[in-house]
Amino acid sequence: MEPVSIIVTAIVAAVAKLSEPAVKDAYDALKAIIKRKFTTEPMVSTALDKAENDPQKWSPTLQTALDEVKAGQDTEVVTAAEKLMTVLSKVSGAQGDTFANSGVKVTHSGQGNIVMGDNAGTTMDKSRTVINVGSNPLKPDKDKS
Repeated sequence: MEPVSIIVTAIVAAVAKLSEPAVKDAYDALKAIIKRKFTTEPMVSTALDKAENDPQKWSPTLQTALDEVKAGQDTEVVTAAEKLMTVLSKVSGAQGDTFANSGVKVTHSGQGNIVMGDNAGTTMDKSRTVINVGSNPLKPDKDKS
């Protein structure tokens, strides 16, 4: 999973759990970072706001908008998305949750990994801040801002 996909997945998954204070805090932090970093890009802000109300409809637009501004290359944004996924995994517990509007399943392996998706092929290893996709680890580029 590419960094922008992780950002969008975190946002979409969080929307279903905003009643949890820790999720809301991490979500609000990620949203604030994205809006601050990409303040001159109105489509990013619009898609982000609309995705909160209708994540299934607006997540493709959000994905495109974040791709266009290269949000996946911004370490602050990627780190905030990873933190949100960590919070979601703790709220979800070992059994995990499948988020109704997204089909995203989030579980915590108990070994520092967050497992996202329909299977265990995508993990976020918090001990090394590496996003593992199968056997192809991705590291976000240095923040260019």
